[in-house]
Amino acid sequence: SVIYLGRDVHQAGHVLNGDSATAGLYRSINGGVSFNKVNMVLPGRGISGAPDKIELDARNNLWVSTKNNALSNYYQTGGGIYFSSNGTSFSLKYKHKSKSRHCVLSCAPTGKDTLYALIGGTSTIQQIIRSYDHGNNWDTLTLPVDADTGIDNEFTRRQAWYNLTIAIHPKNAKE
Repeated sequence: SVIYLGRDVHQAGHVLNGDSATAGLYRSINGGVSFNKVNMVLPGRGISGAPDKIELDARNNLWVSTKNNALSNYYQTGGGIYFSSNGTSFSLKYKHKSKSRHCVLSCAPTGKDTLYALIGGTSTIQQIIRSYDHGNNWDTLTLPVDADTGIDNEFTRRQAWYNLTIAIHPKNAKE
């Protein structure tokens, strides 16, 4: 069976685990016995972002959103959305222009061409985007207003750098 995994480069205290060249998407075709790095390089930059979320769409295509690769000009690799129909060659479908730390996406289980993504910065959401045409065009959605303003008037509670998640309604791709 084929297995994909995302490898991040992380700095724990002052000890570095890996280097910028090891961050990226890896693929195993032998059930996880061995893995090879998949070429998912940001055009013009020559480096990979660290996969933030790996998803299969309703047509069994692979989608990968990226977060920043901490060892290579911190923000330039985050906020990317890549697509592959064969699992080995990827094309960049979206790249957020600003300093993005995280980008998580969700593929609609019923709307074969529908995708949503949350793009987070250093602490807050920068953008919510949606595509109804398989990532060829993206709409920017209005950020929600948090009903509980007593804690923080931002719906992620300033944790967009840390624990973003997104899901699409299983029966209605517009929710």
